[in-house]
Amino acid sequence: MSTDWPDVPLASELADFVYDVDLDALDASVVTQAKTLVIDALACAIAGASSEGARIALGAIRPSSGTTGTATIIGEGSRTRAAEAALVNGAMLRALDMTDTYVGRDVCHPGECFAPALACAQAAGVSGKTFLGAFVAGVALHMALADGIALHRHGLHHVGQAAWVVPLVAARLLGHDAATAARALTIGAHGLIVPENFGLGQLTNLKALAYPLIARQSIGVVDLAAAGLTGPDRACEDVIALLARRFGMDVSPDQLVLTSPHDLSAIALKTYPAQYMLQPLIAAATAVRTEDPGVAERLDRVVVRASLRTVERTADPAKYKPVTPEAADHSLPFCLAIALLDGALTLAALEHRWRDPDVLALMARIAAEAIGGDDGYQVGRQEIVLHFKDGPSRTLPCRYPHDGASWQTIAETKLRAACGERSDADRILTIVSRIEDEADLGGLMNALTRGRMG
Repeated sequence: MSTDWPDVPLASELADFVYDVDLDALDASVVTQAKTLVIDALACAIAGASSEGARIALGAIRPSSGTTGTATIIGEGSRTRAAEAALVNGAMLRALDMTDTYVGRDVCHPGECFAPALACAQAAGVSGKTFLGAFVAGVALHMALADGIALHRHGLHHVGQAAWVVPLVAARLLGHDAATAARALTIGAHGLIVPENFGLGQLTNLKALAYPLIARQSIGVVDLAAAGLTGPDRACEDVIALLARRFGMDVSPDQLVLTSPHDLSAIALKTYPAQYMLQPLIAAATAVRTEDPGVAERLDRVVVRASLRTVERTADPAKYKPVTPEAADHSLPFCLAIALLDGALTLAALEHRWRDPDVLALMARIAAEAIGGDDGYQVGRQEIVLHFKDGPSRTLPCRYPHDGASWQTIAETKLRAACGERSDADRILTIVSRIEDEADLGGLMNALTRGRMG
């Protein structure tokens, strides 16, 4: 571990960064990209509003009869405390595995900070500009943590980043000063350490609530910090020292202490409700199925060549016999088989198709081979080789985004598909496009529930 840490405690350095992000000082492209991430997060949350994870979270909270200091449950329309809204809306956002992804030394979903940011911004009645600035800061901090601390390589999960991001974003939006935010971070800094067992093998539905649970606690910690509770000034350094002693991690302060937000376009968005490494494979298989509807019937076997991490995490034995939707959407053989058989990976397919004989039969004929060395969690080069019963084979190159699609078009398409009759997609897109001019988030929240709340 590098010992060249700044004299100022890291918690204070990170708090200062989050508080110093000024929307007016950012490049216009960063602001545009941030709005695309907002659209994508809203699409994911609306689509996941009736998910099992959201139902479980909703049953665990207490709605409020008032409006002051409370936030809205997306789609459902009731109001509750900010921490509880962050839990439910966060579960909606994550439940269907459609969230954005950033890959540095580690991988994370930066957009998960959207739900707690939205809840705190609404509870505090801040402007759209204030909300968007804090959201950008949270996203950038997630990216820096993924660049600087390789949690997954050591059996830890990136949802722990919430313990370092959410208290700072929440404190800023709730109107506390940077010193209070730093104190909140010192109280819960140990929350960075989360075992990744729930994200391996037969994944469980904890996946949907892992980040939101930490976010709910982190918002509560802000209240304690505001009341005077504090942890050790160098609690963040202590956690990093522990990671070095127990896991051999080498963390550079230069990658954690930011001066300005990253290029947010490095964050990838998903088209399909599946693990991020599988997006190019699904796109390629969907395209060949569209071109040749009978392709699956003529296949003898399929060989997928992908990165070591892709094979390890999505083609392990459990993924050939998934027993939960969470395992299915992380299963290379399932996602590829569905794309070849049905021409699409849909949310409906994730409910039951992983049990069907035709799917299981094709999955059994799909093999995955690792190519290249250990290049971390980057998607890397991928290809699909289709071997046909009559002898010939065909190699499919895998590219993503497909067909020249931009992140903006992917986000907007997802939003329109998610909204259906439940919300007004055009109205939401219009509000987000000028969110920095909104006096508060009331208009956006009304659009998300078709005006059912005041």
